[in-house]
Formats: sequence, C-alpha cells, structure tokens
Amino acid sequence: MQLYTLEFNEDEVGQISVGASPDTTEQTPLDDRGSAEMLAGPTPEISFDVVVDGPDGRRRASELEHLLSQPTVAPVAVSIPNQPDLEGYYVGSSVDRDVVLSQDGGDDHHVVPLTLSRSGTQQSHDRVLETDPTEDIDHEYGNDTTLLVGLPAAADRVQWFDLEDKTRQLASPIETRSAEGGDIEIYDLADGEAAVGTGSPAIVYDLDLEADGDVDVGVFDTQGSEDRADWARIVSPKASVDDPVVLDNGLARLRLDEPAGTLEAQQWDATNETWTTVGLEGSQPSTVTLFDVDLVDVAMARDQAQLTFDVDGSLFSLNAIVNRGAEDVLFSIPTNESGPIPTDLEDWLAPIASSSVVDPNASKALVARNEVRK
Repeated sequence: MQLYTLEFNEDEVGQISVGASPDTTEQTPLDDRGSAEMLAGPTPEISFDVVVDGPDGRRRASELEHLLSQPTVAPVAVSIPNQPDLEGYYVGSSVDRDVVLSQDGGDDHHVVPLTLSRSGTQQSHDRVLETDPTEDIDHEYGNDTTLLVGLPAAADRVQWFDLEDKTRQLASPIETRSAEGGDIEIYDLADGEAAVGTGSPAIVYDLDLEADGDVDVGVFDTQGSEDRADWARIVSPKASVDDPVVLDNGLARLRLDEPAGTLEAQQWDATNETWTTVGLEGSQPSTVTLFDVDLVDVAMARDQAQLTFDVDGSLFSLNAIVNRGAEDVLFSIPTNESGPIPTDLEDWLAPIASSSVVDPNASKALVARNEVRK
C-alpha cells in the first residue's frame, strides 16, 4: 500500500474494513488531528491499522499520522494494488497512534489506526495545479518576469483550464528537467493565459496514484543525519524541529541549520545522478549568521520559510520559496522588512538565488471531471 509518498508492506497493513459515510469534500484542521467537512451522500470509507516496528518505526508512524492529519496535503493518493477497487484520493476522518515502549532495549511497537473517507478516484477526478501569480517578489538578484510551473512528465491529458468559465485547451511544455524523483515538464503561464484568457490559468492532468508525489516539493527534518533515508517528512509548519531542516524539490535543496547558524544549498546533477553542493556553508561571511527558521507554508507544489539572519549585529529577514520544477530558490524581502538585502547576505545567497521577480503561487488540488467536461 502507498499513501502519497509513504509505502507499507502487506504485512504492515491490517485487514481493511469497508463502509460508507457522508461525502467528504475537504479536510479541515482540528487540533492537528484528522477531521473532515461532510456533505450529504454516501462515499466509501475504509478502516485499517498500520503496524510498524524496527529502528525507523517511530519515524514512519509519525509521518503517516501527520500526513493524514493535515489539510495542506489532503486529499492524499492511496494506491492498493491488491484491492484496486478501493484506490483513490482520501482524507483522514480518524487518525491515531498507539505506541508500546520496548521493555528490553529493542524497538518500540507503533500502531496507527486509520479511518479514511474517499474524496474521489482517478475515474471521477483529475489533479489540478491552480495558480495565483504575484508580482510582490522583492530582491536584487534580477528581474525575470517569466511565470513557470512544473508537472510530472508522467502526467497525461494535460490541459489549460479556466476555473471560472471552464474554458480548456491543450497544454504543451516548453522544456523538461530531470529531477531526483523523475522528469518534470515546465509550462509557461503566459501560454495558459493566451489559451484560456485568464491571468491565473490552472493546469488539469491525470497521473497514476503511485506517482502522485514523486516530484512534489517537501520539507524534511534531517533528525541529525546526512542520509536522506533517515529524514522525516514535515507536513505542518507548526512541527517542532531541533535538527537542520531541508527544503527540497528534487532539483534544488536548501539545508537550514539554525543550531549552527548556517545554511547550505545543493542542486541535482542528473548526469551523474547525485547532489552537488553549491558551497554556501564554506563561503559564509563572518558577518552573517542564520538566526531563525520559521516555516510558513508546507504543501505539495510550493513551500516557504522565513529566514532571519543576524547581519553584523542587526536582524534581517528573507522569505525563501521552493517551487515544484524550479532549479533555484526564490528569495524575497517580506512586506514588513526594509530593503535592500545587506550586501554580505546578498552575495552569499547569490549562487542559489532565482532571478525571478514573480511567483506563480501554485497549489495542487483535485477537480471533478464533470467540472472539466463540456
């Protein structure tokens, strides 16, 4: 079974009970626990336990619990190869975690009881990338005004779509970029505006459930490890993190080490299939220290953190935005901060900084196919 990017073996998933509940439209937060807004009409509901042990049991159980408790990643794609009739897009209507602590120095035992309500299937819904472009980006790294967004190259039936008047047209990418999780096709929103007549065009597409999160952005708690396999996905900006945090879109990474007061950037080398260090940590000016990391938005197509730096005894903040398909980081001076960016800080971040002064402000959602059809 696969829930978004989390995979579980058959022996880790208990018997699935199938029922029905009122129709689920969207997930809403309730004290960081799973909940859902309901409308009249039956929809499939499945209940089962996920049991994980071993040295990474705590991490995997925690990731699952948090994944299904957050609206920013809901609904999640659920793939069940041995029961395809139950596959689809689900929200967590009940999510818990039971922990049995080890008594003999072994690994703790984690049980995550889940009840999921189905929001749709691949037959009833498509994925949609909605955009709300902004020109409020403020920095000294350039003046590029091209609005670009990325979709998985594996996507089918890609089309521009106006969410208001339902106009649709075929969409064609302008380039393909090879990321760690797979190829990403890049689309220019100017083409979408010309095609469907809106400055905020959406892109509708079909994608296999198991590939739903392959090239999405992510925020990770490194848990003190350099090994990506040990990192835990963060799905809430309210998560408590003591170790370095990584913003990652498969093409660029920003490693934020608040405890050490520094940061590092990496870019994906598709030819050698490895991450290449940009070298920020080694070139950090003596006048600049990373003072605070404040996660602002954690989603599937766009993540944002506000970084505060101590620059020669004065505090200065920058928003750091990582978009799906981008090869660098979009930095911007916050509305309530006074620019320009201090020279030492500006020069330090330049190797990973985007020259764009616009942000597509994209978000990933679902759209019913009966909303798209003529």
